[in-house]
This record gives sequence, C-alpha cells and structure tokens, in this order.
Amino acid sequence: MFAIRDVKPDDLVHLRDCDIKCFDYGWDDEEWSHVFKTHVVRIAHCYGTPIGFVVFVLMAEGPPAVQILKLGVKPNFRRRRVSLMLLRAVMGFAMSAGLHEIESVVPEMMCRPGEPRDITGWLAKVGFKGTGVIRNYIQNMGTVEDGYKFQLRF
Repeated sequence: MFAIRDVKPDDLVHLRDCDIKCFDYGWDDEEWSHVFKTHVVRIAHCYGTPIGFVVFVLMAEGPPAVQILKLGVKPNFRRRRVSLMLLRAVMGFAMSAGLHEIESVVPEMMCRPGEPRDITGWLAKVGFKGTGVIRNYIQNMGTVEDGYKFQLRF
C-alpha cells in the first residue's frame, strides 16, 4: 500500500502539494529546485500517488551526521506509520554512509506541547533526544524564533 522511492524531476508539483498541506509555509519552486540539486529527497506514495516526503542532507561541516530539513505526511495519511517509513529511509541512507546519527533543528513554533503543530511527541516516540537550542534560528511571520536541536542515534 505505502512505499518509499527516490524523487523524480516530475515530482515537483506533488511535493509542493504535500509541502503546503503539511506546513504553514511551504517552499516555493525556487527553493525546491535548489533542494533537488543539493539535498536527498525521498517520496512516500500510496499506489503511485505521493502522500509524504523527507528532505535531508549529509552534513559537510562538523561531526559527520545526516540532517533532516523537512519531513511531512499529508493529513489524511497520518497515523499510519508513513512518517516512520520515511525516517527509516533516512536511517538507511545514513547507515550506507557509515553513520549512526540523524539530526534535525525544529522551529520553536513546532515544539509547543498541546498545540496542533507540536511534533515533540513524535520525535520522542521515534527516539530523538533534545540536544540544545539555536537562538534566533528562523524568522516566522515577522517574529524571530529559536530552533530546538534534536538527535537520533541508532
């Protein structure tokens, strides 16, 4: 039913659709074009129709690690382990590079327990641990927010 595959150039429209349905502020075509060239993107699909995605990169600076920039699943397909399948795809990539660590920096607006956008419960459930804060990480609707660092070792 659900499967993961590499991104294809003609996936841009489906990725933008998923991005807009998963996040308040999706990336534009220019950002996605850049991501296609510089990052790894995996698509989750249901019978060929994209329903989620993950964007990640092998960090060039600092200790070797894979960093997840975005992971999203369309609302109608959540709570069906699709996000876990996407995470496992990232873990497989990391292991093939000889790494056993995944990092992510999450905007403060997505780290507020009890709020609809909060993802800290999911992060904890799949094994991520909080490792620190990056002050003034992102600008969101005119407000500067901190970023919370999370790490998964496996």
